Amino acid sequence: REGWWAGALVSTEYDDDFVHTFDPVRGAVPTVDATANACTVWSRVARDEPAGARRDRLVAAIGRAVGFLARLQRPDGAWTLSRSGPDDDRLPVRELSIRFAVLGLTDALRVAGLDPAVVTEAEAALERVEVFLLRTALDDGSGWNDRFDPTDSRHARAEPTALLLEPARRLAGLGDVAEGAAAAVARSLLDDEGATLVRSFWVPTWDGVAPTKLVWEQPRHAVAGAGVLAGPLDTPAAVAAARRVATTLVQTEVHGHWYDLEAAAAGEVIAFVSNTLLSLRALQAWKGAWVAPSA
Repeated sequence: REGWWAGALVSTEYDDDFVHTFDPVRGAVPTVDATANACTVWSRVARDEPAGARRDRLVAAIGRAVGFLARLQRPDGAWTLSRSGPDDDRLPVRELSIRFAVLGLTDALRVAGLDPAVVTEAEAALERVEVFLLRTALDDGSGWNDRFDPTDSRHARAEPTALLLEPARRLAGLGDVAEGAAAAVARSLLDDEGATLVRSFWVPTWDGVAPTKLVWEQPRHAVAGAGVLAGPLDTPAAVAAARRVATTLVQTEVHGHWYDLEAAAAGEVIAFVSNTLLSLRALQAWKGAWVAPSA
């Protein structure tokens, strides 16, 4: 499809999680989050896919998604949930969108056979967001905290750091900030495995911004823990924090699933797909991150 949304993942079905965004003719409004997550999935499949027509289609889709993410990046290097053009700044900068975009672009760069122009586009976008994250980091190097839109959560000041820790690990220029952020997350966000990470956001529509905010909730322990488990685990403190995260995730798994936290608090047992995916992703972050700690 041609237009500012070219290369985006566009849902043709109604989604309760994105009320107001759906149009029966045009579908749901394309977002950075959905396309970046699709880019991650396509990239992981493509890496194991044998040569052939299916892999060619995956690589082409990844290239188009990279183009979409690069076009929707703000001049300062950040991302909002969606933008309809280079001058559309109606939505605020969103740390969750930055998280997904960085993970999607870095996953794409791990795929062999991308067009060189796509690689250049992805690398340039990552350089821009690295500059943004360095510029907006707290002076003490402990992450980002209140640099983003606050919520009513008592941990709202620390939650942006939890969201940005895993992508920060993937940007070479954020080494010191990422390590400071990891230490801050380990100190404040890993103890309560039943807590939710809550962020509110304005929803985009085809005709502008929706009049109300929606609330996004995910298991805080899994989101924060993914950044901790991504390593490097090269000190006793880092290993201890990683073990705390991994132990909690393994202990809270039941028959291959992780459950809806609010339902569990009310005594109900409801498997929740996104919580399961986030918990598995956190555990997968541990693979390849292990470095034997020094004595």
